[in-house]
Amino acid sequence: MAQAEESRSGVIPAVLKEMKDNPATLIVGFVSAVAGVLALSKGRQLLALACVAVVLVWLLPFAPWVKDRRVLRLVLPGVLTLTVVVAAALTALDRPRPSGPAFEAVDGPVPPCAAFRGKGAIPADKKLLVFDRQVSKNGMPVGSGKYYFDGPATPVKDGWAVYDVQIGGSEVDYDFYVEVTAGLVDAHTADRYISDHRDVKSRLDVPLPAFDAGSRTSVRVVRNRQKGTC
Repeated sequence: MAQAEESRSGVIPAVLKEMKDNPATLIVGFVSAVAGVLALSKGRQLLALACVAVVLVWLLPFAPWVKDRRVLRLVLPGVLTLTVVVAAALTALDRPRPSGPAFEAVDGPVPPCAAFRGKGAIPADKKLLVFDRQVSKNGMPVGSGKYYFDGPATPVKDGWAVYDVQIGGSEVDYDFYVEVTAGLVDAHTADRYISDHRDVKSRLDVPLPAFDAGSRTSVRVVRNRQKGTC
């Protein structure tokens, strides 16, 4: 008789009873367990940790040291809800964020008419505007510090590119340093800016427009010994 009573109060009967009494809690726990395994297989450690936390909270009523499961079942929905909220926050933190535009590294001096490539997609509702200005060897602005507007970058398969960037004049010597800067701008604003700066004169000595936050990228280059223009 004692053995039968012990069997009825074991872990398996407790699990079966919990499944019957609290099917919603069971569903959350089961789904979290599966999601945790999938997240771990994808290398998403934060998400996997969040799922483990949900499963541990779900398993509390089955712990052999829990004496009063009725009280715990009353508290469990609130605790489980809080755990799910924390899990959602961790998931948001763990979600990879799209990288902004960035110039690829430039090896060595560049020719008078240079091209530059960059990484990061240009959103459909944005344009990447490119500017350049002369700087010193240490990167300090020369003269007014204003820029020349080179035009919009062109989306390419693995990022973006800008072509025909004039580095200095036709007779400038080889130690001419230039900072090339790009940033995202709303497409409508960019189109208006491009329309207002069509001729060479209007592109000279312009300030940078208001780029989207975090989208500005720059690369500093030095011109080689070649002569010529774009």
